[in-house]
Amino acid sequence: MSGRQDATTARRATLVAALAVAVLYVLLAQTVRVLFPRVLVLGEDGSYLIVGLLTVLIFASPLLALPFVATIPRRTAILAGGVSVVIARLSVQLVHPIPGWTAFAGPALALAGVAALATGLSASRAEGRWLTPAVVFGLALDTAIRAPSRTWDLAWQNGGAAFVSTVVLAGIALGAVWAATGRPGRNDVPPASRGPILFALGPYLMLQLVFLQNPGYVGSQAELGFVASIVVVLVADALAVAAAVLVMRRPRLASTLVLAALACALGWLVTSASGAGSVAQAVALQVVVTACLALALTAGEPPDTGVRRTVLGVTAAALIFAILVLVWMIDIDSPLPFPREAVPATAAGLVGAAAIARARRPRRTIDEDDPPVPLVAIGTATLALALVVPGLLWLTAADSVPRPIPGPEVVIVSYNIRGAIDAHGMQRLDDVAREIAANDPDVVILQEVARGWPVFGTADTLAYLQASLEMPYRFQPAADRQFGNAILSRIPFDPIGAGMLPEVPGAQRRSYLAVRVHVGHQAIVVIDTHLHGGSLEQIDAVLDVWGGVAPAVIAGDMNMRPDDEASVARFRERGLVDAEEATGDPCRTTSSGPTSPCDRPDWIWVTPDLEIPMFRIGSLDASDHLPIHVTLAVGG
Repeated sequence: MSGRQDATTARRATLVAALAVAVLYVLLAQTVRVLFPRVLVLGEDGSYLIVGLLTVLIFASPLLALPFVATIPRRTAILAGGVSVVIARLSVQLVHPIPGWTAFAGPALALAGVAALATGLSASRAEGRWLTPAVVFGLALDTAIRAPSRTWDLAWQNGGAAFVSTVVLAGIALGAVWAATGRPGRNDVPPASRGPILFALGPYLMLQLVFLQNPGYVGSQAELGFVASIVVVLVADALAVAAAVLVMRRPRLASTLVLAALACALGWLVTSASGAGSVAQAVALQVVVTACLALALTAGEPPDTGVRRTVLGVTAAALIFAILVLVWMIDIDSPLPFPREAVPATAAGLVGAAAIARARRPRRTIDEDDPPVPLVAIGTATLALALVVPGLLWLTAADSVPRPIPGPEVVIVSYNIRGAIDAHGMQRLDDVAREIAANDPDVVILQEVARGWPVFGTADTLAYLQASLEMPYRFQPAADRQFGNAILSRIPFDPIGAGMLPEVPGAQRRSYLAVRVHVGHQAIVVIDTHLHGGSLEQIDAVLDVWGGVAPAVIAGDMNMRPDDEASVARFRERGLVDAEEATGDPCRTTSSGPTSPCDRPDWIWVTPDLEIPMFRIGSLDASDHLPIHVTLAVGG
């Protein structure tokens, strides 16, 4: 009987440790995601090179834990690591706007805490058998927590509900960590064995951040609604847990080579497919790369391990993660000397290489006193999230069916939201939604809409605004499929066309989006665009899309000023009217941080048959642009 009780106790202890890892991952992810918008703002204001180097230093912070964890018992290392992650997470929740030092120090402290936690957990000889499923469950739990706010992180939300939720998560994490420090049958000194190849976690988590655990990526790539995107992500997580369990039971070098090659190929293709093909591709990559990770994190034979090896493994994982993410994003503005697809392919290939390296070594013999691993419980919990969370989202979804208006007036908002990132690096999606709704608009024209971009906090800003404003939308990618222009409308509308504008060497790709909205018995052509400054070729392309149809509106961030005579003349020559000039001073700024007396990159051009009863420039500084509210009257 005592043997059965010991097994039950060990199983519970292992499950507690897995829960600790999962919840601490959620807190770590929420903390690290705060860093990237700050990097964006500092890079735009200063030097991307210097900020990039600073970011790399932040992700090297696990090394700071080495002198500390080398001299303390396992239990203390686990507790210290968990407490560090919790403190780091709470630090970015308590003060808004989040100070710059907190945005950098928080992730550094959290990553150092992970190194301490890893050294403590390495004393668990069964760690390699539950670590991968625990990480995947943490990924799924993070997605489930973000789902009600359409992936807008709790860290950005400045309210009682966000604070309470964060405290509850922190409490669960601390409770699980405390329980994990008392696991029976473990020594204070890690055993001499080849521990997991921890660097594989870095490229694996890069793929998760940018693609696989990113509903914005899935939604934009497959043209799915938010709830459907959540279903794809969480179902893939559940399948990934099953794959991890399967490969850990029957590892083979030959099959590992196949998995690694397949992971690399899928990584190269991860941005190439669309529609149903992209869904299948994302699910397949999640399953394959997780299987590779599971093999990489299994334990090997003695005698090569220790605190130093573990800390260096965590540091390598953090650095690989940061470098891959930064390279992926840098290519948007500064094209790299190799195809962008090589970045996710490299990430998948590194995980596969770690799996091959582990498969070539003998596996450690499982001792009789190793605790049973509750893999079924972890898999069941992941599957439950895949079933419950989308159902709750579907039941609580608001009605967003377009409804006709009698006319003749239509209210329009045009706004370059820059992912709702303000000058402090704060993501203020709630403020952006309230500002847009201030004049009860019928049509919303947006630029720099992020659908999971890391530098914009990985939030699907379009899904958030669609849910907040209860408006259907059309989206057109620009720089890549996760970034572009969008038009939302609460009145009936039909898509006319969308596409890319002529390329400007060395500049970000630009696009346009055109719809026809119905105002009473009239139809107005609405064109949304984001132009590169001084590109007459792009202006001509937009005007050709318009084709002289009336009534019509062409709006967006055009990166031109009233004294850019050649650019402005292109519009005037086609008979279009500058709405700002027609309603007063043409030099009213539309920049939240103007650098000149007439700094107005945003324009609304209308055909002469449209009257302008109201024109207002908002004052919200939740972007580097200001919103424009305009009322147009048809046939006046």
